[in-house]
Amino acid sequence: MRTAVIAAAVVLVVGGIAGAAIGYATRPAVATTVEYKAMQHKLAQQLSDTKSQLAISTNDLDTANQHISDIKDREAALTAGEAKLKADQAALDAQTQQVQSTQFSDGIHVVGSTVTPGVYSISSASDCYYAWMSGTSSDANIIDNNIVNGPAVVTLKAGDIFETSSCGTWTKIG
Repeated sequence: MRTAVIAAAVVLVVGGIAGAAIGYATRPAVATTVEYKAMQHKLAQQLSDTKSQLAISTNDLDTANQHISDIKDREAALTAGEAKLKADQAALDAQTQQVQSTQFSDGIHVVGSTVTPGVYSISSASDCYYAWMSGTSSDANIIDNNIVNGPAVVTLKAGDIFETSSCGTWTKIG
């Protein structure tokens, strides 16, 4: 009986091995199964979608880089324009200072501080009042004064307090 059990076990083992070999030999190739083909199609579609997204992202990156380049160009132009504006402003300030040092209008002026010493004239005035004062306060004394209609010439020395009213613009002539 023991031999029969061993024989039955051997038959079962050999049958199992033979069945496995037959199953392995007769099974379809993985690449030909419906599941494999569906998975392959799905992966191909995902790859295509990813390539499309990559192309869009690359295009967006190129556009952003162009914008950055444009901004850098504009910034450089703005910096150059700002430098030119500063240079123009400095030149204008110098010219304004030059004009201001050679011209003044109505008011109380301290010669040497707000007005450059020298000889000044007006070409024409009507009821022009000017005076040399002892100070800048309202209770300062009048040292000398004049009212003119027409041209006038005055000589201003450093330290003079000179008041002018309704005379227009005095221009330095000497």
